[in-house]
Formats: sequence, C-alpha cells, structure tokens
Amino acid sequence: MYKHLEPLSEEELKELEALKQEVKFHPAEGYRRRVGANGPNALSRYNVAKWFNWTHDQRETYRTKFPKPLQRKILQGWFLELPRGTGFLDVMNYWVGKPMSGSVVCTAMKDQTIHLDCKPIKVKRGQQIAFHLSTLHELKASKEGQLWACIMFFGCPMEQTD
Repeated sequence: MYKHLEPLSEEELKELEALKQEVKFHPAEGYRRRVGANGPNALSRYNVAKWFNWTHDQRETYRTKFPKPLQRKILQGWFLELPRGTGFLDVMNYWVGKPMSGSVVCTAMKDQTIHLDCKPIKVKRGQQIAFHLSTLHELKASKEGQLWACIMFFGCPMEQTD
C-alpha cells in the first residue's frame, strides 16, 4: 500500500539539490549497510547522507520539503544515492508483519522507479511517495542511477500526509 503525494515545485527541488551539494555522502559499508531479504548474497550498494550529521539549518530546510502534517513527526531524514549501473537496495522484508514499524516518504530527485510489493512504481522528478515499512520495498540497479530524499516517521502514511 502506498500513496502519491503532491509533487514539489521546481524551486523546492532546486533547494533540495543545493542542500545535497552541502552535505557529505558516505558509502554504506559494514554495520551501516542495510541488509535485505537476500542477506550477504546481495548486499545493497548505495551512498547515504543522513541528517544526524547536518547543521540545524540544513535539517530545517530539508524538513520543509515534506508534508506539513509530518514536519514535526520526522524521526530522521536522508539523501539516498544509487550509483549508475551498480547501486541498488535489496528487497526489504524484515518489517513485513510488523505493524509498529515506521513509514517513509521518498522524494524522487529525478524520474525513477521503486518496487513496492514486487510491483514497479514510476515516480517522476519532484513526486513524493509514502508507504509503510511493512510493505516489501526495493530499488533495482539502473543505467541512470537513482537519487531520493527521504524521511521516516511513525504512523500510517495514508492518514497523515494530506
């Protein structure tokens, strides 16, 4: 189950892109790497910039690019970059059947595809998509690579994003 949200304006996207240039990305390695359904046989490959390492002003700028009802409920925010041709997130099934897990809103920084419950969902540049983490989710490798701006919060994304 997922929900498309109102897309960001071109100005909001430019502000996010400028912020992306200010923050430091790290390759996901070791214990910081997200492990999916295929465990060590398909270790996800991506770069991430989490807001715990950002300034207060950077976090506040980022926060305003997500739906108002969620802005004070955000637990964490991050940019997720999948390198061209090689970057991917293995299918995540850990949260399936765990209704107390969080929800995410992901902003596409360019036209790209996310797989939810094994179905490809196209998300255009600037569009936001919300889903509960108990939904199977995956990002497959692509020639173009991918770039997302994401937040996590507790609650049902279908009820709190309008």
